[in-house]
Amino acid sequence: PLASIRNRRSLLGLNNLGHVLEVLLAMHSWPHTALNVADPTPVSTPQLIRYLGAAFGKRPLLLPFPVTLMRLLAVLVGRGSDVERLTGSLELSVGRLKSLQSVSLLSTRESLEFMMGSGAQTVDSEGSRI
Repeated sequence: PLASIRNRRSLLGLNNLGHVLEVLLAMHSWPHTALNVADPTPVSTPQLIRYLGAAFGKRPLLLPFPVTLMRLLAVLVGRGSDVERLTGSLELSVGRLKSLQSVSLLSTRESLEFMMGSGAQTVDSEGSRI
């Protein structure tokens, strides 16, 4: 019953983390003292489930259910914080990361497909897709 969730979650694929670390370690000096690292575009919980299904070659069954009712029921059974983590948003600002010219990241979908071996490309240390 997750089709009605409209949240935004920043995720980070391991291939993107490795690429960013490689780029930063190759720099002589870092242009920022703090840098959020995440995939380029946030995804919603239903999008993530669809991406995971596609990576596994399955089509998930997502049913609509009112999020407010889901939260109320969760509070009644003592699981309010669990449902809030599932339905809430957590989005990082990756503007500084995107300003680094040698960083070229895969989308969350591409990262999942790459991880599952279903055809997405990866990025080498020069930012070129291979």
